[in-house]
Amino acid sequence: ICLSAANHVYFEDRISLWWEWIPRVLFMMSTFGYMCFMIVYKWTVDYGCEDGDGEHLACPNGQPPSLIQTMIKMFLSPGNVENPLYEGQAGIQILLVIVALLSVPVMLFVKPLMLVRSHGHRQQRRRGEDYQAVEGVSDDDSWSALTPGMSNEGGEDEKVKSLADGEPCHGNGHEE
Repeated sequence: ICLSAANHVYFEDRISLWWEWIPRVLFMMSTFGYMCFMIVYKWTVDYGCEDGDGEHLACPNGQPPSLIQTMIKMFLSPGNVENPLYEGQAGIQILLVIVALLSVPVMLFVKPLMLVRSHGHRQQRRRGEDYQAVEGVSDDDSWSALTPGMSNEGGEDEKVKSLADGEPCHGNGHEE
């Protein structure tokens, strides 16, 4: 991810930097970054657990929360934390879920829509320049200019023109 940011900066691709890389980082940090935070936080909290009956721990300060369950329930039932790891966990998780869910459509749709829009504007400008360049030339004159060396004898120009216009050309070149 860091290398893609360096590439976007080097190639001056601001669209990809803003609308692809930043939402990707926000998504990764709101999911995997939060999971890493919870792991480190859980390591630092002393639950006072000791060996219990061999299968279960005896924890006088409460059972430590299951991080896997916390991450699953974060998306399935946001704001509902059964065994909180810290105060305000429900609000933080709702915010992180919203950030993660909003970053996905931004990553998928904004850059392509911006590229299509800019491509359309470029095409319109090109078409405008093309029309201005051949403004004083009639359609027949421009066709002759595009097909040098072809004479108008025998209707060959007309047949080629009709093929270019999508009309069918009947016969084998002989007039009947």
